[in-house]
Amino acid sequence: MKVTKLLSLLLATLMVVSTFTACDLFSGSIDVEIRGEKETSRVDVTDAPTEAPTEVPTEVPTEVPTEAPTEAPTEAPTEAPTEAPTEAPTEVPTEAPTEVPTEVPTEAPTEPETEAETKTPAEEALDRLNGTDWGGDEFGILYVKDIAGYEEENEGQQGGSVLSDAVYERNLQLEERCHLDLVTIPATLGEYTAKVLTEVHTNTGDFDLISAPLYSTLSMATSNYLYDYNELDIDYEQDWWDAGTLDFSLAGHTFFMNGSYGTVDKDVTFVMMFNKEMQEELQKYHRREDLYEVVESNRWTLHYFHSAIQEIGYDRDGDGKMTEQDVYGFATVQNGLESFFYGADLKYVNNGRALDEPELALSDEDQMEKAQSVLKLAQSIVHENTSSYRVNTFVAEPGQEMNSLNMFVEDRVLFYCEAATYLHRLNQSIGGGYGVLPMPKYSKDQANYTTWTHSIGSTLSMPATVVDEVRNKNMAAVLETYAVLSQMYVEPAYIESRIGRNGVCDENDVAMLEIIYDHRVYDMGEYAETFGFDSIFAECVYNNSSQFKQKYHGIGKSFVKRVYKLLDKLWDN
Repeated sequence: MKVTKLLSLLLATLMVVSTFTACDLFSGSIDVEIRGEKETSRVDVTDAPTEAPTEVPTEVPTEVPTEAPTEAPTEAPTEAPTEAPTEAPTEVPTEAPTEVPTEVPTEAPTEPETEAETKTPAEEALDRLNGTDWGGDEFGILYVKDIAGYEEENEGQQGGSVLSDAVYERNLQLEERCHLDLVTIPATLGEYTAKVLTEVHTNTGDFDLISAPLYSTLSMATSNYLYDYNELDIDYEQDWWDAGTLDFSLAGHTFFMNGSYGTVDKDVTFVMMFNKEMQEELQKYHRREDLYEVVESNRWTLHYFHSAIQEIGYDRDGDGKMTEQDVYGFATVQNGLESFFYGADLKYVNNGRALDEPELALSDEDQMEKAQSVLKLAQSIVHENTSSYRVNTFVAEPGQEMNSLNMFVEDRVLFYCEAATYLHRLNQSIGGGYGVLPMPKYSKDQANYTTWTHSIGSTLSMPATVVDEVRNKNMAAVLETYAVLSQMYVEPAYIESRIGRNGVCDENDVAMLEIIYDHRVYDMGEYAETFGFDSIFAECVYNNSSQFKQKYHGIGKSFVKRVYKLLDKLWDN
């Protein structure tokens, strides 16, 4: 009896399954109910047989449940079979899940965190310097407020210019982080000299840092009035320091540094600018490459530059002569010609950290040969012309520097070499109509694009008396915090103030300025007037003279004697 009932039940079940399968396969989909909560999933079964099974039950049970039972019959398995009955059609969906989750998730799973937020080197440095305590005492910065018309931004003002506001924030952060009272002390050049002398002889403690022109700082250093940066436990290879000044070593000492905090030294750094409108106009008639790409691909060389300015200049006003009223491929000022020398990574004097004393850089014949090759190229750039009314280059006379600037603004010069301070003026005059480039290299083999900073550029030093703060307080930590905060606040604001247009900076120009400021050459031969090398290359280019080698060696005859006189006090110490 039990066997008969069981067989009857099985037969009825098979009849329901066959009917269900045939109907739904014909319609092309199957509705699935999941554990009592109806969720319809349409599963395509277009590959199913188009004909129903040959044997179809003649009778259908009179009562077919409209919904699946919530509980399985006691005689049936507790879980639904994972395989279709053997009597079902041979082709069934193969990708249907074998198990269905008991609950449908209401929220998407949270993505695992891949890695912790990466901090910048500046942020890591501030974490390391956290806890620096000056004890609430004053920390003074003496600065020269007027440097040939330039003024270092040291005080700042909330709500002022972009740069002034950034300096204010830097100073505020320094006070809070290092628990000090920052005092800025403005002075004229004469007052600054007197204050340093007083500090050195009486140890007033009025100031701990000095911001002054490079040429006067060099004089203070050789008089033994300044403290050696090398005595502080600071990693000067970090980006907020200028490695070029670190290499300006005097008898093994480093008495001044540049870095992210300075503005005047950046303003008087020589750069190359180009007129975008003229460049675009020339591209209509001649093949002109993207100059930023030329720089990035290491092809921005003196030879490339020389070819780029050809066939551009012409007698615009038709008076039969080339003047500031005409069109040129290149314009600069006389001392701007020195930029070709430093752009080729040349120096008059070597005085790096690895040297015990300065030496003549061009006494090496290979270096002198390179310098003469650069001289010939520079002279070709300035003096090589197609005719008297088709000149490539305009060089403004000393005192008439504005002539070349005005020509560039008026779209009559393609390339313009001057100090970076003119970027601000150009920004006000022609907005985004110009671009910034480094000085051309001598060749593709040269490691970096290099340039120079004029001797009036400011630099940061410490009075010799700061030794007390070094011993009794954490002078190194305060100084480094000042430099790091300057990179975070002041440096970006400086860039925006010079090339930003409505608060936006061209990313190409930002990249070019980073290249320029990262590789500046600081040459003792340029800054120490006692040597007599100052601008002799530019003079030879301007005058089209071939006497550079003779002049250099002539001045070099008294070099050793001058070095000893210059560094005598340092060696005695």
